Amino acid sequence: MQKFFQLFHSINVLVKIIKVILEKCDETFDVKEIWEAYQTTYNEKLSQNTVRRVLREMLKEEMVEQVGYGDSMRGRKPMKYRVNVNFNFKNK
Repeated sequence: MQKFFQLFHSINVLVKIIKVILEKCDETFDVKEIWEAYQTTYNEKLSQNTVRRVLREMLKEEMVEQVGYGDSMRGRKPMKYRVNVNFNFKNK
């Protein structure tokens, strides 16, 4: 039964991350922006790596697309994404 609740929790987190991403469908975003919006919206802790993994899977399915790099004061520039408005849910 515990595995069921772990799976349920994982699916719940995934749905919440996707909702946060879809709220930004008219703009570009990076992992940190989604991470911050998730924590603000749901008042829950979440690792940036979890957001990164979800975005990676959404990228594979072409639900989001990479659009370049954002600004950075130092270090690596963050990859920017946007929702693929041409994604066809019916064919998936």
